[in-house]
Order: sequence, then structure tokens, then C-alpha cells
Amino acid sequence: MEPSATVKGLIINGVKDFMLEKYGEQGFKNFLKKTPQEDLPVWTEKRVIATSKIPASVYKNMFDSFECLWGSGDGKKFQAAAAYVAFQDLGSVMKFFMKVGSPSFVAQRFPSVWKQYFSAGEVKIIQLKTNFAEMLLEGASEYGRAGCLGTLGWTRAALEYAGAKNLHIDHSECLFQGRSACRFIFKWQ
Repeated sequence: MEPSATVKGLIINGVKDFMLEKYGEQGFKNFLKKTPQEDLPVWTEKRVIATSKIPASVYKNMFDSFECLWGSGDGKKFQAAAAYVAFQDLGSVMKFFMKVGSPSFVAQRFPSVWKQYFSAGEVKIIQLKTNFAEMLLEGASEYGRAGCLGTLGWTRAALEYAGAKNLHIDHSECLFQGRSACRFIFKWQ
């Protein structure tokens, strides 16, 4: 039976590549020491197929191990990993559209991007204006804080790549602070 919530294998591959590039082989070995035993085959056996469905628990545990080693509690290091993964995966055509499209054009596509990576949860754009977007992330609690903070990382990177200047993101409502959804408010110039 398939796990109820999954992530695409390309996320695992991208985060592994990020860790090796940023923290080296020893950093990755330290990560493996912090990783639950049941998750180790995903990280140590041959490279995961990009379209594989990896249980959400592996993604959630990855965040916990990553933050334990390199984080400071704010998730910013993990957000950098999420941005790296997103741009590693984007094809040249999508990068072109992100570069020539406006930040609001890119923000409008966040719901479909979420669906490319995650089997559970939903991203909804509540409001969209020229220099403003409001987004909800619902039904993603199985991904743990990795779901909301990873989303924060790739959305920030995408908007900045699309030309958003002086980007400010408010994530004051979060699934992991007793809310029913994560609410992200993006403002830029």
C-alpha cells in the first residue's frame, strides 16, 4: 500500500546534492548519523529515481536531521536547500518563463508547482496583485515543518528570480503553531 503522503524522489536527490556541495562528504556522513535507521536506504542505496514516491516521513525526518546539524531554529538553511532543489529541477523553458514573467505571473503558478512535488496538501492563491500575493498551504501536516519551510524557500527563490525586489514574506500563521493552514503573504517592489 502506498503511503498517504509522498514527495518526489528528485527532492531527496536535490537535497543530497545540496548537502554534498555545501557541507562535503563528511557533512553528509554526519547527516546519515542523525537520520533514522528506517530512512537510511533512501539516502545510501543507489540514486533515487526522480519520479519515485518517497514517504512524507522521510522528508520530515530529513528536515529534523538537517536542522539539528546546520540550522539555528529558523529554518533558513533548509530554505536554501529547498531553493537549490527547485532550481536544479526546473527546465530551461521554465527558467525562461520565470525570468521574463513578472513575480505575480510566477506566484500564480505556485499551486501547480506544489502538485509537481507533493501528493498531499494544497496550495491556494487567495489574493494576487501586481506587487502582492497571499497564499495558503493546507493539508500538509504530514510533511512536518519541512513542508512549510521548504515552501517558503522555493517560493522566495522563484519570486526573486522573477524580479521581485525588496521581497518581504510574512508567515505568521503556521500549521505548526496551532493553525489550520500556513498563510504566506508576499510583498515586493
